[in-house]
Amino acid sequence: MEPVCIEDWEELAKRRLAPEIYDFIAGGAGLERSLQENIRALERVKLISRVLRGVSDVDTSAPRLSPLQSARTPATPMIVAPSAHHQLAHPDGERATLAAANQCGAPLIVSTMSDTPLETLCKNSAEPVMFQLYLYKDRGRNRDIIQQAQDAGCSALVLTVDVPRMGARLRDRRNSFDVKRYQKRTDQFDEPLSSEPPVPSQSGGVAAFVAEQLEPALSWADVDWVKNQTRMPLILKGVLHPQDAEIALKHDVDALYLSNHGGRQLDHHVSAIDMLPYIRQRVGESMPLIVDGGVRSGADILKALALGADAVGVGRPVLWGLAAAGAQGVAEVLRQLIDDLTLSMHLCGCASLADISQEIIWTKHPSYQGETL
Repeated sequence: MEPVCIEDWEELAKRRLAPEIYDFIAGGAGLERSLQENIRALERVKLISRVLRGVSDVDTSAPRLSPLQSARTPATPMIVAPSAHHQLAHPDGERATLAAANQCGAPLIVSTMSDTPLETLCKNSAEPVMFQLYLYKDRGRNRDIIQQAQDAGCSALVLTVDVPRMGARLRDRRNSFDVKRYQKRTDQFDEPLSSEPPVPSQSGGVAAFVAEQLEPALSWADVDWVKNQTRMPLILKGVLHPQDAEIALKHDVDALYLSNHGGRQLDHHVSAIDMLPYIRQRVGESMPLIVDGGVRSGADILKALALGADAVGVGRPVLWGLAAAGAQGVAEVLRQLIDDLTLSMHLCGCASLADISQEIIWTKHPSYQGETL
């Protein structure tokens, strides 16, 4: 069966991956209500098509992201969201993800927990690469990492601010999942990578890393410190509260990335798509906003753009494509999303991203005024 939608790619990936690795990628916090809510929030938003607009060609390029991309205009408003340890999904890891992202003109944010050195990825990328930073307790280490990203030519720094502690990943606890157990033999997808029986644990390798290495008491002073360490534009990832968005304006950040970490941090968390209109209303039109969580189609991307986003992050679907077919799988996933965005824009009467507005949205968000109806 040829995969024709994201759900098909997930099914292929699930067959390919060891169950524990699939759970590590697919799982969320607690009973995964936040994970489910990300999908449901997008489902609640409905599109209203405009007709007779004479649209023949659709342009999906994203000029508002240019300042974050070394003045280049991305071919699409879709960003490959940062995610850890791509070699768990495929031996080629982030190299394959980057190659596919370059093919499709989708900017890539490389995770702090990348299995491939950042310098290697930047050297082999035809497009600018952004770097996602977790702040370590060790300031010297933070300074070195930021300098390495800048020297490698990264176009922006994405500081993740929603992980003072790791969320309760119950699937990983049940599986006693530890990344280190799998990293040396990631080519063996269909069999256990360790003959030793798992030891029940309240925290796998990633949880232990977060507890031991990362700064648990992040503050706005840390944001200022990071900004003073680099010439790269600074994006804050993990913002959801409108008051935090307003405070970010005072700290001169360059963009906000609205996210509940894919539902992996706090159960019963609000979705980023639900908060998007409120935050856009608070920060005005000048602040670039990126949003992720639950994106599974081009129509989902269109909804996010209409509600005020400048770009949409795609996380798990990229990893499903990677697990199913390496770089080719990632490229197919991205192309399917771009094609569906193009189709959805055409059917809603939008020839370009500039034509997308809340007039094509039916939602109960208070920020929707509805004068055009």
